[in-house]
Amino acid sequence: MLFTVFFVFSIAFYFLPGIIASIRGHRQQLAIWIVDILLGWTFIGWVVALVWACTTPDPPILLPSPASRPPGARVDAASEIERYARLHATGALTDTEFAAKKAQLLGLTPGELAQNDAAVEG
Repeated sequence: MLFTVFFVFSIAFYFLPGIIASIRGHRQQLAIWIVDILLGWTFIGWVVALVWACTTPDPPILLPSPASRPPGARVDAASEIERYARLHATGALTDTEFAAKKAQLLGLTPGELAQNDAAVEG
């Protein structure tokens, strides 16, 4: 009986980093579980998974929708493109998302934007 209790607590302790990540809804919980399962037997792997599970994940970046602007407000395309460029530089926007937003602000299709960018570079 004592062995069974010890075994159950040992298993729960081994999977503690994965359990913590799941309870906290960590964005990287699958990766934490994988590190915990594969490397948890090494003390260093278990500690890394535990520390990772206890870190606070980065909050998602919320972009304001065009509908959130007051009616009749003009959009300054240059400042909006600069703002999206900063988000692109930080990795919050992919190349495709940035190009689509830039094309939308300039009133072009993504194909027309690519042609204009090629003409400017060439």
